[in-house]
Amino acid sequence: MSIEVKEPAGYLLLLSPAIRHLGIAFDHSIVKAHDNMYVYQRDPEAAAVLLPVVISKVPLLSELCIDGGLEQLPSPLLEPLARLTQLQSLTLMYSGTAEDLSTVVILSRLPLLHSLDISVHFQTGKVSGKPFSGAFHTLRELNVRGRLDDIVQLFETFTFESLDTKLRVQVVNTPADSTLKDQFSRIASKLRRDIRTLELFFTDRILSSNRTYPLAELFAPCLALRYLTTVYLQFAVHVPHITDDDLASFASAWPKLEHLVIGYPSHGFHGIRRMDDPTQPTLGALFPFAQHCPDLYSLFIPLIDVTTIPPVQSIPAVGHKALKHLRILAFQGWISANPIDIAVVIDILFPTLHTIRDFTPLSLIHGGMDAELNFWQLIQMLLATMQTRREIEGLNVSSRSHEQEGVEQGDDGTP
Repeated sequence: MSIEVKEPAGYLLLLSPAIRHLGIAFDHSIVKAHDNMYVYQRDPEAAAVLLPVVISKVPLLSELCIDGGLEQLPSPLLEPLARLTQLQSLTLMYSGTAEDLSTVVILSRLPLLHSLDISVHFQTGKVSGKPFSGAFHTLRELNVRGRLDDIVQLFETFTFESLDTKLRVQVVNTPADSTLKDQFSRIASKLRRDIRTLELFFTDRILSSNRTYPLAELFAPCLALRYLTTVYLQFAVHVPHITDDDLASFASAWPKLEHLVIGYPSHGFHGIRRMDDPTQPTLGALFPFAQHCPDLYSLFIPLIDVTTIPPVQSIPAVGHKALKHLRILAFQGWISANPIDIAVVIDILFPTLHTIRDFTPLSLIHGGMDAELNFWQLIQMLLATMQTRREIEGLNVSSRSHEQEGVEQGDDGTP
């Protein structure tokens, strides 16, 4: 529902104590800033007045999402959330507020909460004493956004003994890679070993120190999470140093892996051009995934070096059947590479990939940055051709088999 400050009564009449799912979106109002400049603005008094009233009317609420309106709202005004003892899912990440320690304490005491989306900003410094006993004891999914040091403090202040389904971390500041390695180790030490989904997003670049940290070393604590099925490592500016060994470490550490994405949320090829490390993963980096991750369904790798193609005899013919979606954002050395050789390697490893089969000549006539994209499209076309030929051969074999059976039987159907 949408609550307007001027006319809230009509909306409140729609609320019933039986409501279980509620979304609150505080409307923008247009305010004249200066001269002919107008800006959209939410009145913080709207939430201060209406939030306690709304909460009092829906005691059985199990899911709540607040969109905007909590900007500059003092944390004590969020205390009414503690009354929602049946609440199981709470989304505050886009409410306009960053929860301080006292607010998170309130949320941690909701007895049935299993999914939480929040932004955190702890201004009070480090918290002394032991973690809160029993805090977030039912929480199974957490999506948290904030500075890395605040997120570390969240995990060292509270316990998350039931967090086995999903952790999504969005880091908004610019950590150095050495700091990231240390602080993420502190977070990972608080996680359950059987957590299923880990999503890490970095909205700013990671500063490089004098030493080069490979990707697997930066996130080494993740390698102990053997039950991971979904892993996202996404970077706004550039991916840290990646080698074949890094990807091999991921493949062997996560045998239950179904989805792996390493890349960029928005910058695409332009982000890759900022990678100044000459060492990139090769096609050989795909081998361990075919060998160790039998359930892998989708794989997204930002860049592959195709300067050298592995010989066919070195490719493990495992015939991985689960992988359906393979995305390689860019190819280093693609200008001099033979796309047929690359397609052969991929087809041997993953013969049942989903491929695009509606190519036209015009779809491959582009220029500029699209040329590299067309290279991947060309590889997909070659893969589709190989798969189509196998399908036709399979049909022919089946047809010949049926014809042979007919020859071997008499007119009455007996041998």
